[in-house]
Amino acid sequence: MIKIQGKDCRKIIKEEIEVEYIDFNSTDNENGKLISESVNAYKLKQLSLDNNIEALHFINTTGDKLEFLIEKISTLSVRNSSAYVSIFCPDLYSNSFDKEENILKKINKKNIKISPTLNFFENRKVIVKTQRFLFPRFWTKYMKMIWLQNNNYPTHSKTFTRTSTFYQVIYIKHMVIFKYYIMKRNRHY
Repeated sequence: MIKIQGKDCRKIIKEEIEVEYIDFNSTDNENGKLISESVNAYKLKQLSLDNNIEALHFINTTGDKLEFLIEKISTLSVRNSSAYVSIFCPDLYSNSFDKEENILKKINKKNIKISPTLNFFENRKVIVKTQRFLFPRFWTKYMKMIWLQNNNYPTHSKTFTRTSTFYQVIYIKHMVIFKYYIMKRNRHY
């Protein structure tokens, strides 16, 4: 069974849901293959644990792609390939976010919890600075990206070049983690 919970705590329980994702398991196409299909809880569990699956979205009855977070996976029976998957879908039932102006107003008003910067040495030549941003539970990745852009933070990772510093932007549930890598040219610091 698949339980989907929306922002206002309404729940939908279904045996199968419609999803869309990009599959990189096939070696035929380096850009991956876009797949839309109806999946049960066991197949959804397999997709969520597969590292070669990206952009996994729930498709609602009107055909909209909705972001979701898998909060709990329980294997009920290995023999029958049955599972229980609990999903939190922030886009579901969010009538207050219908207009883009409302989204921007709500995002700009919200105070986000920002941790102090933590510095540590990855090795003798690399210093890593990490910082965590804690967002409200119902915010989508798009909403987090808007807040980060409005507050002059990067929204995507910068690739490594040997001559410059680089950073990673990691989106995990309702948190965003920045890792800044600073390359030192000399070893005496």
